[in-house]
Amino acid sequence: MPADAKGIMQVFSAAKAIMVSTGNANQWREGYPSLEVVGSDIEKDGSYVIEQDGRIVAYFAFLASPDPTYATIYDGKWLDDTLPYHVIHRIASYPDVHGIFDSIIEFCSATEPNLRIDTHKDNHIMQHVIEKHGFTYCGIIHIVTGDERLAYQRVETDLSFTTEKFTAEIDAKEYINGFRRTEYFVKLCQQCGNYGRRYGCPPFDEKTLSLIDDYQKVRIIGVKIIPQNKQLPLKSANDLMKPVIAEMNEELLELEESLGGYAFGFVGSCPYCGGAPCARISGKPCRHPEKVRPSLEAFGFDMSKTAKDLLGLEIKWSQGELIPEYLTLVCGLFYQKSN
Repeated sequence: MPADAKGIMQVFSAAKAIMVSTGNANQWREGYPSLEVVGSDIEKDGSYVIEQDGRIVAYFAFLASPDPTYATIYDGKWLDDTLPYHVIHRIASYPDVHGIFDSIIEFCSATEPNLRIDTHKDNHIMQHVIEKHGFTYCGIIHIVTGDERLAYQRVETDLSFTTEKFTAEIDAKEYINGFRRTEYFVKLCQQCGNYGRRYGCPPFDEKTLSLIDDYQKVRIIGVKIIPQNKQLPLKSANDLMKPVIAEMNEELLELEESLGGYAFGFVGSCPYCGGAPCARISGKPCRHPEKVRPSLEAFGFDMSKTAKDLLGLEIKWSQGELIPEYLTLVCGLFYQKSN
């Protein structure tokens, strides 16, 4: 019998009372969790208590995979079912003690980035807390009794990366004549839902399109983003690019001011409106005209050719569900007006 047995069982009793009072009378029944279960947690080096002023106020189990009850999942799938994971079970605490779940997740996340947890369909409090802490509902699993549980997973992805920067200079007329395929790329833009709905996207009026005719030089800037984690899902691409785009946008506007030119940024959502719909949709002026710039693609320039011929950089594309070896960002600045 564990030395803390009495304190642990008192915490379980308090937790059961909360469950019953909130309409969840069927999750823990028939003497569960028992001292034998706690003993099993201890044998697996996964039994933990939280104390305040020498008093046990919470209990949880934190166990390394594999968990047999998680071998099969129904009506869904795990976010990741290939990597090792840890599972959190038997969270219990006194109702007057707060921040317990926060502390548990902080502790567990420091040990394992791949976490799984489950709860009863009637345990709405736990469902809310689990989802609040970044877990995704994945489906239904069955515990040893055959009862159903709602299963969740949280995978903290390593988004660390390194960058390599490339620059090139080219005559503006040479770039326009040799790298611009306006009709072809505008047709591609027309297939995007942002066409005509964002100020950084085509179609542009003749006055805007003619802006580049006044400049003699073009500076092309490319950034290669190399993730440390080679198994990142494709959906992580935006998270990797976002901080680099923010940095490059700032650099571009500074160059625009210092060289007296006109900058071209990146495709994608506007970084200045906080996710709000672009004012172009409602026919209103741009909220940030001093910052918003189109991409070179939006003006019909071939980015693959630009990157390869001017920067010596081959743009990589995903061949499946994972991001490619590296991501590529290309932007530019037209500058030095003709006399």
